[in-house]
Amino acid sequence: MSSKQDLIRKASTIASVDRETTRRVIDAYHITLVEAVDQAQVGDKVELRGLVTLQRVATPERSMRNPKTGEPVLVPAGTKVKAKVSAKIN
Repeated sequence: MSSKQDLIRKASTIASVDRETTRRVIDAYHITLVEAVDQAQVGDKVELRGLVTLQRVATPERSMRNPKTGEPVLVPAGTKVKAKVSAKIN
């Protein structure tokens, strides 16, 4: 598994720029991606071709059990992010 520092080191070498500039670009990319997903409506996709597609999906209200007490607990409806990795990565 590569760490963020490993990715920064490799990207800075490939792009022939210093590591600090590369780190700032990667951080900005991360912030932009998180904001795009946060602002997405249900059904909207954020696509990074050749890497991953992120889609905001609705989750229905559902009943679960408290594992400690066994009592039913109602989990409200909400949203989650579904990720589909590109076939190019496999």
